[in-house]
Amino acid sequence: MLRDAIEAAARWTLLPVQCLERAAVTTCLFRTFGYDAAFVIGVRRTPFYAHAWTELDGAVLTDPAERVRELAVVERC
Repeated sequence: MLRDAIEAAARWTLLPVQCLERAAVTTCLFRTFGYDAAFVIGVRRTPFYAHAWTELDGAVLTDPAERVRELAVVERC
């Protein structure tokens, strides 16, 4: 439900919302409600690609899990 609210709000912004902003807001909101959410940044070396997402108990919240499986985690906080 919280994720749906974030997605709805993102559609009304003036600028496109990127993964970094979406993951940061989602992580903060889940933590505000007492959940131990993790903000994660991952990369792929070739061809270079970087992405950010939110996890809760190891489950990816902001993306399909298969999208982030190929990425090496460089930061989890």
